[in-house]
Amino acid sequence: MERLVRVAKELRTLHKFNGYIHLKTIPGASELLIHEAGLWADRLSINIEIPSDAELQRVAPEKTHEQAIKPMRYLHKTIMGLKEERAVVKRAPLFAPAGQSTQLIIGATPDTDHTILGLAHGLYQQHGLRRVYYSGYVPISTDVRMPATGSTVVRDRAHVADLFHEVREVIADEAQAKRVQSRARGLLGARRMRDLWTCHLAERAEVDRLLVELFTIAFTGGAVTDPRDATVLGLRQWRKHVSHEKHQMEAFVRFQENTDGVWTATIAPAYNVLPLIATHFRKRYADMEWVIADTVRGYGLHHRAGQVAPVQFVHAKEALLPAPHIEAATHESAYVALWKTYFRSVDIPERRNLKLQMQHMPKRHWKHMVEMVGSV
Repeated sequence: MERLVRVAKELRTLHKFNGYIHLKTIPGASELLIHEAGLWADRLSINIEIPSDAELQRVAPEKTHEQAIKPMRYLHKTIMGLKEERAVVKRAPLFAPAGQSTQLIIGATPDTDHTILGLAHGLYQQHGLRRVYYSGYVPISTDVRMPATGSTVVRDRAHVADLFHEVREVIADEAQAKRVQSRARGLLGARRMRDLWTCHLAERAEVDRLLVELFTIAFTGGAVTDPRDATVLGLRQWRKHVSHEKHQMEAFVRFQENTDGVWTATIAPAYNVLPLIATHFRKRYADMEWVIADTVRGYGLHHRAGQVAPVQFVHAKEALLPAPHIEAATHESAYVALWKTYFRSVDIPERRNLKLQMQHMPKRHWKHMVEMVGSV
């Protein structure tokens, strides 16, 4: 496999080949080698071959399904991770942009259609495969463990059943994407495009579906401003949800000054609102160096000298801030105590309305607000 990866790399770097490369990988290969393959190939394939693990053990005792599933799992995780990174850092490297696929040999073992299609469904759902290919068994030896004759009937039936899996492959083309964006801006206007971008930051499959429907209406000459239309109404409601979350984040961010002079804050918003609040905090704290970390998505915003840049955290699942290597400034505890004292002093016990308070200050934000810590 090292030679295959080297050939793909030379095609890209030495011969400047920008066409489609589909690279076959070997079950059991190291993650490091698979990762390098994904950097040079458009699609990677790891062939399972035999549909059931029991039958695979019978015809090839030295092989297991796990040898193929493990690299599939790694590929899916890496593809999704870098896809999220590219949404924030546009220059992040491409990794197998056409995804991964596999192949099953049909007719070599007595596996039922239920077993075959159940495996295919699981691969689509759990490992994000773009396609499961089927090949009819063709005998090439007289091994007693294998049938003496092959059959294409089972293979064809599996092909027909697999058509019900909605898998559509779209190869990313930045130049074409810019042309589509420019055309959409001309049809919808800059303000509407910003509203749609706000909806997109909800990171919900329902929103993506609505966006596709709206762009389809726009590009086919339909009306995109009718408030009675379900698509228009749905996107309008999602924009309100995301905008409301944005306004809450602008009010609920609490900074802590650290010994290195950097002010840090953590948030856990329901939607990806960091791009929406960047301008607000850049203007409000223009003379400070600060970091706002989204603990849900594992990235943040770093401001220095009037410039805001996204930063990706290595350990996305760990508590980002405060971290062991980040210490609060010596006077920070005094300011925390002062702020808590002020918060308590303006509280009027007789006029408390916890229901109203949680409506305007949702409880999910309290652990990131110094005045509410201990009230969770």
